[in-house]
Amino acid sequence: CAKAVEYLHTASLILDDLPAQDNATLRRGKPTNHMQFKESTSQLAIVGLIAEAFSSLSTMNKRFDSEIICTLIEYVAEIVGHRGLCFGQ
Repeated sequence: CAKAVEYLHTASLILDDLPAQDNATLRRGKPTNHMQFKESTSQLAIVGLIAEAFSSLSTMNKRFDSEIICTLIEYVAEIVGHRGLCFGQ
């Protein structure tokens, strides 16, 4: 679960820095992702990180009940969806 949170947090930072959002050139004193790589690469990184977050959540069924996992995935989908991350942007 912690991996998923980190993937989503990183994706949100890259998204926030993009030219269409804040157009930040630095984050913590270093060039932002889209400044270091192409903007299109940054967009693909965001999609990949979000997909990886859901993938890591879906494989937790070895340790947790599947109903709990489904509830968690539903919650994460909501916080990165139009009521969460998208709304915040």
